Amino acid sequence: MMRYIENSVNKFIKFLVIIYSRTLYILRHFYLSNGMEAASALAFGSL
Repeated sequence: MMRYIENSVNKFIKFLVIIYSRTLYILRHFYLSNGMEAASALAFGSL
């Protein structure tokens, strides 16, 4: 039973990591293609 739980937890974590990295990749690509990186850098820099 513990083994089954461990396997599901590991699968879930891998799933989350994949989603997280893909989201970061998409966001970065989106910002770069729209020239928003400079704007967000300015916004974060002024905070």
